[in-house]
Amino acid sequence: MEFGDYATPATYAADGRQYVVIAGGGGGKQDANAGDMFYCFALPR
Repeated sequence: MEFGDYATPATYAADGRQYVVIAGGGGGKQDANAGDMFYCFALPR
């Protein structure tokens, strides 16, 4: 991931598919890049 992702993941379902979202804010920890992005992954069906 481009930015550090130290947030608690969230999961949700839409139209029968499950997704995992992680907020990437980073910065300040172990040389992680700071930023503001959400990463969303769809789990296999």
